Amino acid sequence: MESKISKITISGVTFENPLMNASGVFSDSPYLLKEWEEAGVGGVVTKSITLEEKKPNDFSYNDGKIICIRGNCYTINSMGLPNKGVAWWKDRLSRYEFNVPVIASVATASGDLNEYNHVMRELSALVDMFEVNVSCQNTGKIVIGTDMSLLRSVLAMIDVKNPVSIKIPCYHDEPSLRYVMLEYDTFGTHWLNERVVVKVPEKVDETKICLVLDVLDDHDITCVTSHNTISVDHPLIPSGRGGLSGRLIHDIAVEQARTISEYSNIDIIASGGVLTSRDVRDFLEIKNVKMVQLASGLFQHESPHLFIDDIKKHLLEGNEK
Repeated sequence: MESKISKITISGVTFENPLMNASGVFSDSPYLLKEWEEAGVGGVVTKSITLEEKKPNDFSYNDGKIICIRGNCYTINSMGLPNKGVAWWKDRLSRYEFNVPVIASVATASGDLNEYNHVMRELSALVDMFEVNVSCQNTGKIVIGTDMSLLRSVLAMIDVKNPVSIKIPCYHDEPSLRYVMLEYDTFGTHWLNERVVVKVPEKVDETKICLVLDVLDDHDITCVTSHNTISVDHPLIPSGRGGLSGRLIHDIAVEQARTISEYSNIDIIASGGVLTSRDVRDFLEIKNVKMVQLASGLFQHESPHLFIDDIKKHLLEGNEK
């Protein structure tokens, strides 16, 4: 039956199907990536890897502060790019063989832009493709993808031969922010007795997206990953702000992918609030969306195998109609 789901090629890399995990969710080691592969994704994406080992952001249970909040169909995190560092990943990846393409997500936690290329050089022989994360909200540094000068600097440094996708943030229109009330979160109810109101954008900033696309085109980038979490305020996050994922960001994630497609022919790896096969279809119906990254739905299914099986089943049913 799986043969009915078409293969996809991005920059010379072929994927058996349009599904892959999103970096940061159940991707802290090659062992966990093998779980995604065995579940049936077309490609696997590592945790965002930095030059040196990065510990999680500080938090205190005693003070009622946590860095990952899980609610009904949403997650808010301020993890801060925790990972074992490139030396650890290089050693561990060399011990595994994958039957699907491996995409290494790379990032900087210190803000030093040179880290990107250093990490990519170390891993270039072990992976099929890179995802350059310029969209993390939780390191206390500027979000590189929001500064065109910094973005240009990062792209100018890339000198590996592997295909590259640039993982950009959500470029939302500030006046479109609307207030949304979150249900009690799973862990936060130990300290929080009131629902939390967050501001979620409804529209993208087309002007900013066009500026980003021009920068990517100037550096011959042929693939973009859109997008990361959206920054919101929350009283349980130590810094006061964390990255929102899940149902509440799906509509604007779809809009950003559609806007990119309208203004460019660049290949798109789409992500944002994928809980069901319908969410996957929302993206795949957009011109130039080649792959869809999965994360949020994993928390409902508790297993990559159950999550992927459910999505593939309904995708196949749709193909047969």
